[in-house]
Amino acid sequence: MFIRYLILSIITIVVIGAHPAIANQSVHIVEESIKKHASHFLSDKRINSVSIGVVKGSDVYTQHFGELTSKMGNAPDNNTYYEIGSVSKAMTGLLTAKAVKEGKLLLDVNITEYLSEPLSQLSPDNNPVTVRQLLTHTSGIPKGREDLNIDRKSLTRKAFISALNTIDTSKNKHHFNYSSAGVELLAYILETVYQTPFDSLLQKTLYQEASMTTTKVNLSKSDMKSFAYGYNDKNELMPAHTAIEILWGSGGYIKSTMADLTRFIQLQLNRNNDTVQLSQQKLYHVSGRDSMSYLWIAVDEDDRKTHFVHHGGLEGTQNWLMVFPEYNIGISVITNSSFPQTASMLQELAFKIIDDIKPFGKKSINLALNIECQKDVDACLKKYQQLKSTQYSKYYFEKPAELNTLGYSLLNTGHVSSAIKVFTLLINEFPNDANAYDSLGETYFNNNNYPQAIIHLNKALLLNPNNGNAKKMLLKMKGET
Repeated sequence: MFIRYLILSIITIVVIGAHPAIANQSVHIVEESIKKHASHFLSDKRINSVSIGVVKGSDVYTQHFGELTSKMGNAPDNNTYYEIGSVSKAMTGLLTAKAVKEGKLLLDVNITEYLSEPLSQLSPDNNPVTVRQLLTHTSGIPKGREDLNIDRKSLTRKAFISALNTIDTSKNKHHFNYSSAGVELLAYILETVYQTPFDSLLQKTLYQEASMTTTKVNLSKSDMKSFAYGYNDKNELMPAHTAIEILWGSGGYIKSTMADLTRFIQLQLNRNNDTVQLSQQKLYHVSGRDSMSYLWIAVDEDDRKTHFVHHGGLEGTQNWLMVFPEYNIGISVITNSSFPQTASMLQELAFKIIDDIKPFGKKSINLALNIECQKDVDACLKKYQQLKSTQYSKYYFEKPAELNTLGYSLLNTGHVSSAIKVFTLLINEFPNDANAYDSLGETYFNNNNYPQAIIHLNKALLLNPNNGNAKKMLLKMKGET
């Protein structure tokens, strides 16, 4: 047995105020779910370690698996510092909600009222940039430094603000356009109205609100002893953003520990905290089920009600932080491995645990069968039929998205023939669902089985003539056949 599978630290398990038998059962369910799904996550050889924190009511569970550096035996723990990437934005959103609550900021006035720099090009009186727009990525400001044509060597705060003032935001204003640069500007505004450096303001606020003591932009030499360096899928050491931050770090360069991230989740689940409740108010509907609150992504689903999520990803680290107020549950999952599939793998890991431990509501048939389908798809599909006949009311059998997601999970992990079987089942279960035929057609397309791809993509178009993906793949095959 390799070291990565042996190293397991269960740092915090607290059970308060419940009947002993019920409490022990709850602990067992949470612990076993974390262990089971973390073990499957680590079975991917590209992953070195994963840290998982779960808050369920008043109970906190943190577990750490694997090793930060391959074959070194250095397990992560509750005090390991991680780069949390864009999860930083959720913390910046909390600081902004506090400023709004205290009357230091208004959502809909021109940001030039808070800054001394002339920003007439970026935020003219007739088309102002507002705090609301910065919070919801609707300001028209481009994504990051690279889009502002500032190279790393020339980057200063003054150069950043000057570059922003060359931007004409009118073209993209009022449309969702994810912008870390906009969040950096928001940090500058917070720093100005509080007359306090952003990193100090961050640390002070998080300590006051949640007793968080290890969340900051800039790490000390002592902190660096516990820092998790990150790796790509070839186990190559990736760059870490540990130098003193030139800008503010609010958009993606905050560092934290699992001890603090679970405290942040506890804060976000506190329905008596007015600042938190303000920070979770929806400010802008993006599309479908997704809205923006104070830099949180608010997701509306029948089974999970409104929950709040944010992903953070950098060259060597990936993480998800999710809060489900309806269930009084939250989760943070972090790994010091980063490659294109990591985000979706981590998201799936988090949702599997949530699905296991949520106190009520139907469960996902995709998440229930995902691991088994990757091992033996035929046995998995037999189990699907068995569950459908015996536990139909327990799972979301009526949602085609469940099998569709399961199929793509298999496809994205290289189980192409298994994905074809799942998508075939999807068509049998939902014969009038255009997306089902599109998914199977796309899988055949990726498997170079063009005759079958054409049949199913044409069926998708017959059911939905506006299916752009089917049209695109059919056109591409015309050029290749």
